Amino acid sequence: MQDEQLEELDRRVRELEQRLLLQLDESQHKVNNRTLFLDEVNERLGEEDLRDAAYELSVDYDNLPAKTKRGKAREMMKLFESQKRLNEFVDWLQRRVPTVEWPII
Repeated sequence: MQDEQLEELDRRVRELEQRLLLQLDESQHKVNNRTLFLDEVNERLGEEDLRDAAYELSVDYDNLPAKTKRGKAREMMKLFESQKRLNEFVDWLQRRVPTVEWPII
């Protein structure tokens, strides 16, 4: 009986390990995509483009807490994520620069 219980416990531990590894992999994938997304925004858009996006999406660009273009893009992403509006930003980007395959974040 104890052998069966140990085998069952061992099986459950392996299942949990697999689930945790999958969750870690998904988290890492999301982090990598966010970084790729930010890199693309920074590379493909100028500061005036970011200002246009902010204006068209009702964001006060000058009040974003960053000084560089990349920092402003990052803060816009964070703001849109917190407001559950990131898809609006992605839609804007796809219209503005349709030649880019924007990473899914």
